[in-house]
Amino acid sequence: MHLLTCKLLNKPKIYLIFLICLSQNFFPANLYSWPGKKILQKLHVLPKNDFKKIDIHKFISSQKTLQMNSEVKELLYLMKTHQISFDDGVSRLIKRHIDLPDVKINIQPLKLLSHYKLKTSEVILSIDEIPFCRFQVKAYEKDNGEISLLGKVPNIDQVSIQNYENWPNKIDTKIRIENFIREEMNVDSVTEIKSRKCFDVSYNEAVPVWESIVRAVGKSYKVLANEEEVLHSQALFLDVVPAKIQAYKYNKFYNNGELEVFKFDLNATGYLENSFFVTDPDDYDVTKERVIARNYEFLLEPDDEGFVEVNAFAHASRMLDYFKSIGFVWDESETIILKLHAILCSGSDCSKNNAQYEPGSANQDGTPIIILGDGDASEGEFEDNSGQVTTFGLQNLSIDSDVVSHELSHHIVFKVLKETSGESLRLHEGLADFFTFASTKDSCLGESICPENSLVCMVSGKCLRTASTTLTYHSDEYNAFPYHLQSQLISGLLWDLQEDIGLPTTETMVLHSLNYFTQDTNYRHFIVALMLADKDLNESANACKILEVAIERGLDDKLDGITCTDSDSWEEDLQTVDSDEVETDIETETVVEREQTTIGCGVIKSHHHNSFSILQLGLFIMMFFCPLVICYIKSYDGS
Repeated sequence: MHLLTCKLLNKPKIYLIFLICLSQNFFPANLYSWPGKKILQKLHVLPKNDFKKIDIHKFISSQKTLQMNSEVKELLYLMKTHQISFDDGVSRLIKRHIDLPDVKINIQPLKLLSHYKLKTSEVILSIDEIPFCRFQVKAYEKDNGEISLLGKVPNIDQVSIQNYENWPNKIDTKIRIENFIREEMNVDSVTEIKSRKCFDVSYNEAVPVWESIVRAVGKSYKVLANEEEVLHSQALFLDVVPAKIQAYKYNKFYNNGELEVFKFDLNATGYLENSFFVTDPDDYDVTKERVIARNYEFLLEPDDEGFVEVNAFAHASRMLDYFKSIGFVWDESETIILKLHAILCSGSDCSKNNAQYEPGSANQDGTPIIILGDGDASEGEFEDNSGQVTTFGLQNLSIDSDVVSHELSHHIVFKVLKETSGESLRLHEGLADFFTFASTKDSCLGESICPENSLVCMVSGKCLRTASTTLTYHSDEYNAFPYHLQSQLISGLLWDLQEDIGLPTTETMVLHSLNYFTQDTNYRHFIVALMLADKDLNESANACKILEVAIERGLDDKLDGITCTDSDSWEEDLQTVDSDEVETDIETETVVEREQTTIGCGVIKSHHHNSFSILQLGLFIMMFFCPLVICYIKSYDGS
């Protein structure tokens, strides 16, 4: 043995390869992620192009986040190089999150609705051939080999799987469903079309239910239930009627309060509701009833009771139409509640001077909510030393289109950007402002909500915030601002960009860039995401302009190492978030929105951890030095 060792030492190149190969038996990092690959490449033992990073940053909207580690990298490499099939690789990735012996994973191909070059499959999970319901994960493979997973992975374990041998009684459940439909739809006859067993995993536990399709008065419904309760129901039809809704064109100050009649489709209920929004006067004012119009003509005047409700619905619907016009696809099963006349409280401090967005994950029933206070300028009034009356209050919050548009934009952005602190929070606010500005082609936010004597508006008496600033990163002005005003860095940067390349190009590019966001995207990665979106949509025609306006806004230190010509490096840059790049600070609340930081508490980032333990390091040292010692002893003995 010692003779073999000494011969290896006489051939350093071979000995080094020998050590690297042996190390793979002791270190969990695989050959394609371990630093030894660099040595092997330099020795021309492995080709340099075998180690191109593979995109996995778009695992969004998941209840469990896919961590980028050596095992995941190896799976992605094997998938991209076709050493394992796409379906097998996706199954292994999902298995990392649901490592339960009873769960079977099937991958089924899906047909795409667009021409974009994607291979798309749906992940089907089941136990004893009983599928999981109210859950979906899709796997995508681009023609360049990039892999993406989208959807919600149920966060369940073996303990949460109930004893499914004792399934809910089918007859009793059927009676429960029929009674539910009779009461809700006010019908006499209900017919079951089909039913199946499934596990409802929407609340992170596998609950045995019956999923039934039933018909009543010629309309179909899907209901999930057991003998005791109905867990979920939805209509399987789009029975809508055209409606006329009169509201302010933008706000009560625009063209002396110009009104416009909007046309939207509503559910056939007589109320302001459809597949997207439903109005709800807030519980704090129980005397306000929902507006109803049996002829579907909601032609109220500003002084009429219910005009606020009509106005909010019209403006939210128009903003959604704007998002659809620039490429957004609505793929949700839950409608957004528009909660009106709200009084928002933080501890004992309650106020009408606020509006906020709450994602479905923050609410027990999973329903997203946009909450609008009415505003009350007199609420925060005080007299300063000179005798002048000023206020921290606002006005017209529920009837200015910018307010509900801003909150709906949060809903769109929150699909990918989950973190609500540090740079992620400022991005949230800046993007929500930009989309609002873009929809109105006006860089002033909330033109009717700022009283003349307000202390909380960027432009007194006119704009709560504006994109028409010269704010730069970490300037004295930026550092003195609260986070809402700091977000003008982002909206201003994008407004500068649209002035150079045009608003249509900019707004579609910004929306597309969200596909490259992670849950805690920061300033650097935002700029990279914009350049990637421009690469997809415009063949990188605007990449250098994007980088230029970002540098002009003082982000040059954030963008170290990024060029506008090396597009291959952009996606690699998105692989990692360094902890020193992310500002994590605690902000005081301001009056326009109270961000729900509890929904995103804690920043989850991909770090590169060293996988060497002390024991493993010791073994490696022994492998390296023992042959030297053996050869030295034998040489000393004259062997």
